[in-house]
Amino acid sequence: MDRTTNTVANFALNFLVGFAVVALLRGRRAGVRAGLVAGTVGALASWVAYGRFEDVDELDDDAELVEIEL
Repeated sequence: MDRTTNTVANFALNFLVGFAVVALLRGRRAGVRAGLVAGTVGALASWVAYGRFEDVDELDDDAELVEIEL
């Protein structure tokens, strides 16, 4: 999934969750506002964080193991 698709998907998911929760508690208009805020925050976070965790190796085979005596 590329960066733009990931951002749009996160916006939609966060909007739906924010809208659903707040619309049940406060009404449709407040739900739309909360959905827009939640969607925007989620989209910005996914845009910034995209790709940061893809290059992390599980375990570096060349690393030296350290033994600690207890």
